[in-house]
Amino acid sequence: MSKEEIAQGVSMEIAFGETGTKFSHQGEFPLSATCICGGEGRMAFVVYERSGHGTSYICDMHKNEPGNMWVHDAIAVAVYLCRKCLKPITICNQA
Repeated sequence: MSKEEIAQGVSMEIAFGETGTKFSHQGEFPLSATCICGGEGRMAFVVYERSGHGTSYICDMHKNEPGNMWVHDAIAVAVYLCRKCLKPITICNQA
């Protein structure tokens, strides 16, 4: 299956701001995260892969093997933007 075919079968939801904290496969995402510059990142959005709703998953795009790590299950990714430098900060978890 090509990466384009995999992408067409992925079922994703997007939650904006504070509502995104609950869109996680594990514990809730924090409202803020620390940037590498030392600034505070505020939650912008969460992209949540709906386990069991699509025909394929992000994890199907690449092999997960030693020295070539990749996710192994449905994922949720929280994106934060730093108040000091505006760099994105991400936290990812898996089902």
